[in-house]
Amino acid sequence: MFTVPMMSPEVEKLVNAGKLSRADGEKLSNLPVGAFCQHKSWGAGRIAEWDLLGDRVVIDFEGKPGHPMKLGFAAGSLEPLASDHILARRVGDLPALQSMAKERPADLVTLALKSSGKTMSLDALEGLLIPRVIKEADYKAWWSAAKKALKDKRHIVVPAKRTELLVLRDEDVRHGNAMLDDLRNARDLKAKLNALARIQKDLDLFENHASDLIPVFQELDTTVRKSWKLQLKEALNLLLSRDELLDSAKGAKLPEGSLTVEQLLRDARPQLADAVNGLPVALLSRVYKAFPAAFPDRAWVQESLNHLTKTGGRAVAEIAAVLDANDEIDLLADFLKKAVRNRQLSTDLLIWMCKERKGKAEGVFDMDLGNAIISALEDDHIAGGPKRTGRLHDAFAEDIGLVGEMVGDADADELRLFAKRILSSPVFDELTRRSLMGRLIKHGRRRRN
Repeated sequence: MFTVPMMSPEVEKLVNAGKLSRADGEKLSNLPVGAFCQHKSWGAGRIAEWDLLGDRVVIDFEGKPGHPMKLGFAAGSLEPLASDHILARRVGDLPALQSMAKERPADLVTLALKSSGKTMSLDALEGLLIPRVIKEADYKAWWSAAKKALKDKRHIVVPAKRTELLVLRDEDVRHGNAMLDDLRNARDLKAKLNALARIQKDLDLFENHASDLIPVFQELDTTVRKSWKLQLKEALNLLLSRDELLDSAKGAKLPEGSLTVEQLLRDARPQLADAVNGLPVALLSRVYKAFPAAFPDRAWVQESLNHLTKTGGRAVAEIAAVLDANDEIDLLADFLKKAVRNRQLSTDLLIWMCKERKGKAEGVFDMDLGNAIISALEDDHIAGGPKRTGRLHDAFAEDIGLVGEMVGDADADELRLFAKRILSSPVFDELTRRSLMGRLIKHGRRRRN
């Protein structure tokens, strides 16, 4: 911050004469002509003139040059800016900042962070640079280039998400230790996940994976054990991400007694299906591949089948893949047939069966499935839909070959009843009804020929 070691003699005369308080006199002395300053409403500026006899200071604000302020008001409302602050440089030498943005974007980000206490949001960075340093239309491309330039600046943490902060670390700090500190200091599980993602991204900054990652694994183990009963989804995400890190780290091992994914799955069994919903796609495979070890003696099969009607569409594909890999695909077909008859299929599972009609769901892809789909659409329509079944409606109505393949084994009477149901269903508009009927008629002609 710009400081003056003692009160200006001219200002001290005003203080002694009782025209200015000593506190305001000291503040005003920190704002000599040429000093940079900031006002909450008018932004950054530079002191252009002292007019002590006229009881005023003149400031050249950005976009508001020659603005006068009374001495007392100036002392109370202006904050001095150091000459190397980005706002001071924006006022004093804007062309130099614009040149830095083009030629040295990483240095510009570093300057912004140093001027903002070493942490700032991406929105705050935009606020500093747009529109004076970088035009709004050019900012997106500039930021993409800046991120590439920052990849080699390991002391600057670039957030993976917009809600996270840019961070400037001391360059002489061992970066692995700094990332461990970030993990330990994270206040909630979401913040710990973000810190863990940065460790995974910059794993090469840990010199010895076998030893340097032990504190990371210990911190994660402690966190998950304390939190999973109240925040199962986030805790499971954290544990699965830990195992991803373990797979990437050369020579690293979990400390003895560490909580395993299989243990957590067993302990959290009653809440598990709900927690799995919303996990990142990359982690779902890890969850269901752990089922055979988590639920031994083939208990995992029924546990997996129970999840089929409760979890999202992404999980359905992973469950089917694990069943298939363990030679249990016949049980999947039996389960799906019963679920179709009992109308117990989730929207996601119905969509998956349509997509897998020539694959894992081939044995249950028939007109009964078509009736189950229409029933699900009608139930949603009665409830004020489409709330949950918009994607299912699109899958049924827009896939040109779907309906024809669905009625491939139906006889004439079954086909007639199915067509009648489509025509009478309120879930299809007139254009969709005509399109579906056209496909059924086309299929019927193919059969007769």
